[in-house]
Amino acid sequence: MAADFSKILVAVDESAHAEKAFRHAMAIAQKFGSKVTVVHVMSAPAAGGGMGHFPVQEAVRTAVESADGLAQKFSALAKQEFGLAVETRTAKGAIADEILKAASSEHATLIVMGSRGLTGIKELMLGSVSSAVVHKSKVPVLTVK
Repeated sequence: MAADFSKILVAVDESAHAEKAFRHAMAIAQKFGSKVTVVHVMSAPAAGGGMGHFPVQEAVRTAVESADGLAQKFSALAKQEFGLAVETRTAKGAIADEILKAASSEHATLIVMGSRGLTGIKELMLGSVSSAVVHKSKVPVLTVK
């Protein structure tokens, strides 16, 4: 059975692992003529103790602006370095679950993601998001170090 790389979903954040994963996905897309969707999942901002009044609306606005900037960054990289257009989407919620939902709704045949990302305290659990996606995915997952 031949591998099907026709629809690639790339999960990104602001980490170096995510950018490497994106570059791998784009190289695969160039070789196989794949459609690529880039997804960024915004997790809820964490309120720290001792902060007093936590400006939730401002934190959400900042997260949305950051997500929009990330989408623009990867879209521009795809065009400039690989000569390809990508679709971008942003989701909110539990990161692994949202990546899997996006893969399902996009009918992805391959998920590409960094082995570790910027998930705050969860990073101590070395790749908890990528591990969850690998274990729950119905399609192949390429994790990039």
